[in-house]
Amino acid sequence: MKWVRWFFREWIKRCSRFLGVALVLGPLISFVMHAAHERIDSVGEWLWALVAVILPLKLGKWLWDLHGDVEEQKPLSPAEERASRLMEVADSVTGLPQGVEFTELCDHLTEKQTKKLLHLLHQTRPGERHLRDVLAKV
Repeated sequence: MKWVRWFFREWIKRCSRFLGVALVLGPLISFVMHAAHERIDSVGEWLWALVAVILPLKLGKWLWDLHGDVEEQKPLSPAEERASRLMEVADSVTGLPQGVEFTELCDHLTEKQTKKLLHLLHQTRPGERHLRDVLAKV
């Protein structure tokens, strides 16, 4: 099932890129083909010329940003993922015992220890979910 999702995701990406290129270059090509045969005399034709030049630029930048942001996201390291999961649940992650930094703690935690901490945090009432208190219980 995973490969089916991957196939459709890739197919949609390719279709959206093709449609994006068609939307960007279509008005410009139409304008160039029209301008090659006639002079631009009326206000409507000048407006069409303006749209044919500005629209591809705006759409092109929007599509570049849309496709560029997806590729620039790098996956989180295991320590960063654990840190984000703990920060979502805990009210406070400061003041840890023995002067331990939160990032150091996340580097040394295993997945099993992280699940145990999350379980203990979920058992505590909201507003009292301080990581230092939960670590004191462990």
